[in-house]
Amino acid sequence: MTLVPLSMAPPLHGTRRPYQPQKAVSTASAADRGRSRATLDPTMAAVTDSARRLTSLADVAERAGVSVATASRVLSKSDYPVAPETRQRVLDAAADLDFSPNLIARGLVAQRTYLIGLVVQAVTGEHDALFARGVEDIATENDFSVVVCSTDDDPARELHVIRQFRSLRTDAVIYGCSSACHAADEEELVTQLRRIEEAGGILVRVAPHPGLAPDVSFSMREALSIGVKHLVDLGHERLALVTGPELSGSARVARHAIGEILERHGLDREPAAVLPGLLDHAGGQAAGRTLVDRRVPVTAVLATDDRLAIGVQQALIGAGMSVPDDVSVMGIDDIPSASIVTPALTTVRVPRRELGRLAMQTAIWLLGGGARMGRNNVGVELVVRGSTGPAPRHDP
Repeated sequence: MTLVPLSMAPPLHGTRRPYQPQKAVSTASAADRGRSRATLDPTMAAVTDSARRLTSLADVAERAGVSVATASRVLSKSDYPVAPETRQRVLDAAADLDFSPNLIARGLVAQRTYLIGLVVQAVTGEHDALFARGVEDIATENDFSVVVCSTDDDPARELHVIRQFRSLRTDAVIYGCSSACHAADEEELVTQLRRIEEAGGILVRVAPHPGLAPDVSFSMREALSIGVKHLVDLGHERLALVTGPELSGSARVARHAIGEILERHGLDREPAAVLPGLLDHAGGQAAGRTLVDRRVPVTAVLATDDRLAIGVQQALIGAGMSVPDDVSVMGIDDIPSASIVTPALTTVRVPRRELGRLAMQTAIWLLGGGARMGRNNVGVELVVRGSTGPAPRHDP
């Protein structure tokens, strides 16, 4: 196997800098700031105490002609039996008065914040956005609010985010990524995550991480097996594997699994090349250029992420090669852009939104006192498009 570590090239729009939390500094007093806002917005000065007053539960009860206790049972979705006609009167009154419950007061009573912390690599990324949307789907249905933080693959930023969630006393943290690539970072991240649980919080683990087994995830091994089988069925025997950073959890899982999968199909356990790099389009482009520059004899490339696969494909085409006539390329994820690049990307679909929904359902289950049920994987499936085809009869 040719292990080709790629240099950590800067992203397309500048170099990432280590995350350094900044403290806000203000020399103005609270009174000065209030006068300043009133000067900028004259309507601020005209707000009266009565206009500031929010509709209370007592107002809803009075409008509906019921007791405050009955109104509370209806609006808190209690299991306590309330006559359908009475329930509807309360709901109508709440709608008429535009009632919004005081979540702070409710949280004090229930000893909850109704906040969910969500840690992802980059919420602007397609697969993270789908995952976050799935979390929100279930959170909104159950009256939780989600605070989403991106780590940008920076361990220092990730540690800061986790500490923030501890300070906010979020009811649960859904840990959807891992930026740790070194032992010291891993140890500290695991320590901080475990402290969330020690303080009574709920931790739902999604990202592959050496120190923390995931609660919900997908099987990278299964996805790789599906991808390799598809390529072998097309006649490919010389495959390259492109992964994220060499020490990342997903890259370790992929490297560990690929040899057994290739051997199962009667191929050499070692791929023609293993190319780790940045987990984005730029990382894929760097991998593609390495294949071209070093003339690595492969007929197919399997990437552990669609962004990597799209970058590889762009680099190969930019070098004058044909995809899939010279080299087939496929990824794992099925992000929205996979279907609109040219040629459209063959991939193994991971239902990211469903994964997010499952993560939030798990958080609610654990918050309700449910026991951990072990790892729960979502299913994956092959999606064949134009970037894969029969192995060429000539050397690429």
